[in-house]
Amino acid sequence: MALWYENQAGWRIWFAMKIKILLLAPYRGLKELALSLASEQTDLDITVKEGDLEEALAIYKHLENEKFDIIISRGGTANLLRDHVPQPVVEIPLSGFDLLRTLTLVKDYKGKLEMVAFPNICDDVIAVSHLMGIDIPYTVIHEELQVEGIIRQAKKKGVQVIVGDTVTIRLAKKHGLQGVLITSGRESVIEAFHHAKQVYQVLLQANKKYRAYEALLHELEEGIAMADEQGRISFSNPGFRRFMQLFGEPGETADPSLVELFPDWMSMVQTVNENKKAISYVNIGGRQLQWTLGIFEEDRHQRLYYVRIKSLRDAEDELEIKYAQPPVHSFTQILGSAREGKKAIEQAKKAAAEHLITLYGEEGTGKKYIAGAIHGSLEPKNDWFIELTVKAGTPGALSRLTDALSGIENGTVYLKGLEKFDELSQAAISRWLERQPNKVIMSFKESPEAMLDKGAVGQELYELISKHPVYIPSLRERMEDLDEYIRYFIGKCNEKYGKQIVGIRNDVLERMSEYAWKGNLEELEQMIDSFVRISKGHYIENDVLSLIPSDTGKSASRSGTVEIDIHQTLEEIEQEIIQRVLAEEKMNQSRAAKRLGITRATLWRKLKETKNG
Repeated sequence: MALWYENQAGWRIWFAMKIKILLLAPYRGLKELALSLASEQTDLDITVKEGDLEEALAIYKHLENEKFDIIISRGGTANLLRDHVPQPVVEIPLSGFDLLRTLTLVKDYKGKLEMVAFPNICDDVIAVSHLMGIDIPYTVIHEELQVEGIIRQAKKKGVQVIVGDTVTIRLAKKHGLQGVLITSGRESVIEAFHHAKQVYQVLLQANKKYRAYEALLHELEEGIAMADEQGRISFSNPGFRRFMQLFGEPGETADPSLVELFPDWMSMVQTVNENKKAISYVNIGGRQLQWTLGIFEEDRHQRLYYVRIKSLRDAEDELEIKYAQPPVHSFTQILGSAREGKKAIEQAKKAAAEHLITLYGEEGTGKKYIAGAIHGSLEPKNDWFIELTVKAGTPGALSRLTDALSGIENGTVYLKGLEKFDELSQAAISRWLERQPNKVIMSFKESPEAMLDKGAVGQELYELISKHPVYIPSLRERMEDLDEYIRYFIGKCNEKYGKQIVGIRNDVLERMSEYAWKGNLEELEQMIDSFVRISKGHYIENDVLSLIPSDTGKSASRSGTVEIDIHQTLEEIEQEIIQRVLAEEKMNQSRAAKRLGITRATLWRKLKETKNG
């Protein structure tokens, strides 16, 4: 081993350190041979002890604090040590010379013999014996407890000589049989020393990489940990301990089990074992955290899992994730009797059965209410209503979005902001969404056609979102419902502020009827909230008039544009225009007829035809 040390003068001094090796010899002769050869290995610091199987393991545990780099042993003892020690175990091989010596020794035996050995010894001896034309009966053992029973059976069969490893020979002698030990010669021990040096060099390079990766993990704000199936933590970086409110360096205080930190740990593990990955959300110390669990590796005994934890606040500039109850749970909770609003509800009810649904309309029109009603109408019920808002179309947001979506089970996803991604990212998301098992309700401010024309969405995303679109009309298009929405929001605010307001004065209502409502229902709710908060009596009085902006609905609707569904019949388009003008004129038929360029009688007739139809 080589170490570099920099002194106070800045000189780098090189120190050569020997590789520390513990050689556990299963029999005395191997111990003596190893001791005689150890002095020839100038770059190895070799400790040699005698012990077989469990005895060797006890010796290792006694010397564990000496921090050996490599363990050397042979046969079943080497196999046992591999299962219980963290260091690499190098096995002293059976060389061709070892096998030839043993077979030459036993080939002329007159008595009945049998070989009893672990697979790594037995297989080699049998292969060579067949080549030499020597027929040796054999029994393969896999653990020490099997040996005595096999020796007894061999004795009953008339076997006189047992060929095998240390434990086999010891028990053969105990039962009065002769034993021939398959020994390892000088060349086998030297080969094991060379192999140990090679393994150490590989470990040295791996350790350099490990230290580099560990340094990088320690710099990450994201929390990283490794744990077994029982939640026992074997590694955690400072970011993880900060998230978990664990203090001190590893070794100073024991990390708690993840079962203690996450009550649903075992169900998450089960999900990972089935699906390779799972994502959940927890609140620790007032911080909402997303944690990802996946399989890191699995060996013969257990699986190791990696845990990644990040604060959702860290991603707010790119992706916002909210797990919350929707504002409503059924279509019957959605207010309004305006024709356009009812039409949107009917379209949403039809689309509710679809896997991917698109809601579009101006900001604040209540798309989230429609999404909540769709979520509540599902049978069987979905557990979660997850609102994902893309705030920046960055690679980080794309990665977090796919991570979040992959971790959702049995939920409804309300997804906003896909138009912020570039076309390539949109294409990847489109393909991913088509495979998404959950219901996804996408929300946009503009129609799919308008976004395609502007280049806000690419062709692949357009084809996806244009399959089941539902237009949510603006408040200006359903002004006949204004009074009903005002009363609803007054009720909510009464509960919020402990007020008992029962209505709004006509002058205030008339001014609100003339307002443009570019922020739609959200803007209306905010305005009512402020009115209720400052009102002292049982009504919202005229003193709030100064708080209503002067921008009126008339000027906005005449100077701006409104969207009309041209897929309707001519009669339906005509009725839509009539209803919009009536709403803007506060249901005054004389003013509406004048704006439409028809007589009041003609307007009355057209309205009557609609009712009769």
